[in-house]
Amino acid sequence: MLSITILSILSKSNGTSIVSLNPVCRAMGIPCRPVTVYQCGHDMADNFVLNLHKRFNETGDIRSRYEGGSCWVYHTWNDVWMERRDLRFGLGGWQAIDATRRSLTNDILSRESGPASVEAIKTNQKVHQYDTMFFISVLTGKVAHHYVDEAGSTTPIKCISDRMGRRVVTKHPILLDDNGEQDLQDITKEYKYTDCQTRKLLNCVAVFKGRDVIFTLMPMRRTDFGQAFTVAVKIQNNCIEERYITCALSINSVFYNAVVASGIKSINQELVVRPKDGKEGESLQQVLRLAA
Repeated sequence: MLSITILSILSKSNGTSIVSLNPVCRAMGIPCRPVTVYQCGHDMADNFVLNLHKRFNETGDIRSRYEGGSCWVYHTWNDVWMERRDLRFGLGGWQAIDATRRSLTNDILSRESGPASVEAIKTNQKVHQYDTMFFISVLTGKVAHHYVDEAGSTTPIKCISDRMGRRVVTKHPILLDDNGEQDLQDITKEYKYTDCQTRKLLNCVAVFKGRDVIFTLMPMRRTDFGQAFTVAVKIQNNCIEERYITCALSINSVFYNAVVASGIKSINQELVVRPKDGKEGESLQQVLRLAA
């Protein structure tokens, strides 16, 4: 039985709300699991479509971070298993509840969120209670990049539609691994469709636009604290003509809520990207590296 003494210890441990909520629900006989979302959008206006505006100056440094919301590196909430007689059939089971209060304007905190049906979140049924629209927005929000010149004028660069909710995980119910990640269970597909080829996915419209030059951030190996590392960007020209580009690349250290702590290193370089081979039709690639 969960005692008041245990709850007092949890409340004084400076932990997150998820730490206390998990044992409380289980003590009452409600199945509960912790959930961690990587790249989690937070929309202050609570709009369904979340547009986060990142502004960069000509050196690639972030000038004003986000507008209309924020983007956390990770966020946690809980799932509880319950029947939802107030909703239509099929929306019972796992329900998302977020015990972390969200910030609104003028430093006013809103109430907690949920319970929201995980099935309703996945199938984009934002009209169902409670706060389903909030969970959909933090998992499917968009990031709009804007270039800011010296006069303060902004020019749209690109819009990333798959940035939010890149991975959703929980603790494996059976496995235990204190030194690794063997006990981590990926539940991303329970919360969202990872592709658009499904009969249940609503309002999923794929828009394909041709781009002459494509930039791809190369995978990095895990680096220990205090060790040097290198960031590489692959530049690919898909057209049959040369392209003159200015590539800005910067490295920053950030807090968990994506607030920039300090700049580490940046580079701004003009490049000539050669056209693809007209005979074989293959795109030529160049790599821009930044060591830190």
